[in-house]
Amino acid sequence: MMGFKESPIVMGTASGTLVSTFAMVAYDDIVRTIFLATLGAVVSFVVSYILNKLSKPFRTYRMKRKKNKKCPKE
Repeated sequence: MMGFKESPIVMGTASGTLVSTFAMVAYDDIVRTIFLATLGAVVSFVVSYILNKLSKPFRTYRMKRKKNKKCPKE
């Protein structure tokens, strides 16, 4: 268990590590990451939308077929 006197040392080490990590990250890297994340989200949405539109006729056909299969022909 950590004592009360050791707490500032641990907090100082953790915050120093965090600040030094932020100092090493360049502004260009952050902008590039934001751009690529946005681009990936847009591409994912567009592909999902297109696949949904392409598969809709197949789903309606399957639903009609399944509906007709349940009703016996007279």
